[in-house]
Amino acid sequence: VSYLVYHRNPLNRLIHMVTEPVLYICLLFLANNFLPPLDGTGVNFAVIINLVYMISYIFMEIPAGILFMPFMGVMYYVAVYILHKEQWMWVILIQFGCFALLLLSHHFLEKKTPPFQPFLLQGFHAALFFVWLDLLFQFGYKRHLHDEIDALVTSELKKTQ
Repeated sequence: VSYLVYHRNPLNRLIHMVTEPVLYICLLFLANNFLPPLDGTGVNFAVIINLVYMISYIFMEIPAGILFMPFMGVMYYVAVYILHKEQWMWVILIQFGCFALLLLSHHFLEKKTPPFQPFLLQGFHAALFFVWLDLLFQFGYKRHLHDEIDALVTSELKKTQ
């Protein structure tokens, strides 16, 4: 609900659908290339991050979490096997560009600042899954859940006006 309260504009939501996966790929790239492997096993923080995200998304909404797993695998593959360590500067520039685009879209399209407080850490984790759910809802996924969330968002917006 909190995601949709701050993301009413369709263009802003589309921008999030593009930038959130890109930011996640950047996170995995940086974790893979600049953090040490754990215990000499070859397992690194990119693997751990991806597993934690996958498992937590399944706990948030089982069918949607399972449907998202192949896409998370693709993002991991891009971050670890397609991008090369020498491209780190491009990754950083793309990451800053995505953050700038998100801030500008909130400012100009939503006419409000993004919800940094109280959900900053939650937002970094959950935003990727919320844009996935938003996309699924556009294709008719769990219409009853979508309607229930819309009603809660409308109620929340009335409280803040």
